[in-house]
Amino acid sequence: QRALVESMYSITGGTPNYTYDWGSSVIPAISNPDLENGNYLLTVGDANGCEVSDTVVVDNPEPIVVHVLEVQDDTINGCVGSVRVAIDGGEGELDIVWDHTAELGQTRLFDLCEDEYFITVTDEMGCEQTKSIEVGGEPAPLSAIEEKVADARLYPNPSINSSVLEFDLISSEMVHISIFNAMGQEVEVLSDSPLTKGHVKVIVPTAQLNAGQYYIHVSTGGNRSVFPLSVIK
Repeated sequence: QRALVESMYSITGGTPNYTYDWGSSVIPAISNPDLENGNYLLTVGDANGCEVSDTVVVDNPEPIVVHVLEVQDDTINGCVGSVRVAIDGGEGELDIVWDHTAELGQTRLFDLCEDEYFITVTDEMGCEQTKSIEVGGEPAPLSAIEEKVADARLYPNPSINSSVLEFDLISSEMVHISIFNAMGQEVEVLSDSPLTKGHVKVIVPTAQLNAGQYYIHVSTGGNRSVFPLSVIK
């Protein structure tokens, strides 16, 4: 996902071969090290011992991440499945392509049969991310496809120190509630226990999180609801 660092500076003059010093012993002394975003003092020397220093600014876009927000299986084998995704990262306008359909730029698809679907997202720099999403087709009991979470609210959003997630649980269930970052990694588990049918209120601590986009996942008996949450500092 990162661009070539050597494309962010140019060297003219002097006598090759050149040496490179990025101002840190942990950074390899090469022309194109793998660098995090930031400012680096690069010193370049030539074969005659001449040196010149300048600041190189590395400003790569965030990697493209595809979040699967919702998958509805084709539970009656009648091509009634659906998929909904959200996309973070990338540079500029994103090109979204699904392999099974002519629909372009869509983050939600309907009328899907049982199958594996691939979404490919490409940004203006040519960086690309592909994710597979499986839509099942096994007949399921009614209780497995009924909505389990209703009337959900997440506030305040954006959050600084903490937020509150409230929802109505349609039936008593084992509920797993957790926070995912924009990379799709689970960073904190808020609840993993049986909850009684009725109104549920959960405190979502955010003071320990870096600023950015997060997602609160609520999983109940095979169903999952996802709620976006922005954290600011």
